[in-house]
Amino acid sequence: MNPCHPFCLLIFMTFLSATTGASLTTSPSQITIGSCNPTTQLTVSCRPNAPGITQVFDMEIGKKSVSGNKQPIIRMTNTDASVQVVDTSLQQRMTVSGFISGATGSIQFILTDLRCDDDSTYYCNTLYLAGTAGTDEATANITARTTRACLTTSPSQITIGGSNPTSQLTVSCRPNAPGITQVFSMEIGKKSSTGSNQPIIRMTITDTSVQVVDRSLQQRMTASGFISGATGSIQFILTDLRCDDDSTYYCTTLYLAGSARSDEATANITARTTGTCLTTSPSQITIGGSNLTTQLTVSCRPNAPGITQVFNMEIGKKSVSGNKQPIIRMTNTDASVQVVDTSLQQRMTASGSISGATGSIQFILTDLRCDDAASTYYCTTLYLAGTAGTDEATANITARSCRTNAPGITQVIGKKSISGSKQPITTNTGASVQVVDTSLQQRMTASGQQ
Repeated sequence: MNPCHPFCLLIFMTFLSATTGASLTTSPSQITIGSCNPTTQLTVSCRPNAPGITQVFDMEIGKKSVSGNKQPIIRMTNTDASVQVVDTSLQQRMTVSGFISGATGSIQFILTDLRCDDDSTYYCNTLYLAGTAGTDEATANITARTTRACLTTSPSQITIGGSNPTSQLTVSCRPNAPGITQVFSMEIGKKSSTGSNQPIIRMTITDTSVQVVDRSLQQRMTASGFISGATGSIQFILTDLRCDDDSTYYCTTLYLAGSARSDEATANITARTTGTCLTTSPSQITIGGSNLTTQLTVSCRPNAPGITQVFNMEIGKKSVSGNKQPIIRMTNTDASVQVVDTSLQQRMTASGSISGATGSIQFILTDLRCDDAASTYYCTTLYLAGTAGTDEATANITARSCRTNAPGITQVIGKKSISGSKQPITTNTGASVQVVDTSLQQRMTASGQQ
């Protein structure tokens, strides 16, 4: 028998010493985000690969942070009946599988709806018995090609109402083109039904902080970001989520990479609701002052799966005791929206439609008063989805500048003359109501409190 050639022996020995004992595979190794042909899924698998294994104890797949810290995604031990999801932020778009059976085992996840931050260094850890206990690690890099503007959303589907509503929505934007030497501006917004851009936040190279463009979201949004030379990013975190937070969001970036360039990326957020969707804009109104709210819009639509016919929709207020006080209503036999609360008719515009499986109603209220706020508005819908179903959603409207009983305030009721001069009738300083116009005293009862 011919002896091994020294070169062959060297190759053989080198191959053995390169075995880490943990095998990590990724498919594909580069993902494409956006463009006309995005990557649909990423598969990451892990298994022990050392010789002489007699028992597998543990396997884990995760990401490594920039500083090298491990961030577990999935894990399985030999006492688990199934794979455990550690990073629950990925749960909506991830399928996991795996097993451990004595000396063999493997785990994997398949990730869909891929984002820019899915590019990372992934690791695979294994713990096993091979004569003695052994632990090994393998890593693999996933890189991402994007449309040069990177928009990420977490989560991609929000739940409105119910027992487990989504608490917040995070939307982030950054430039992602090669060779950037200077970032000039970044913007996140929504696309309207016609495709036009409706900015929410924006930051330019001359800004010291992120600018909030859509002030109707200001009360329930936290915005942050930075621009530093060739890098930059902006994001907002939205809480108290509403049905109309489901939208197509966009991210635009302007930067220098050889020459000035601008790019855009988009992402869709969908909403699951209780079956009825009630939206209010804004959620807080300002009465009086130099920057008063000019109108309040309240809209209602059914949003349950499998609707074949909409029968009825109603918007109203709930009293302190919880009783319903209808404002507008529409049924599938009505040609137009019916105004139930006629006291609002002079300052309200109502609209709506029902067409088979779809329908919506809304009112726009102007000349706003304090009692338009401090109220719980409700929306009820009746529809057919296999069987007849009825649902309700509520929303609270609050008001600024409706306080007339602050310390030191004197309340005055009076008339204005033809020339516009004021003619007081009563005053209230807190101690008692004073009648100023005594000519009315014989036929007037005055009372008040602060």
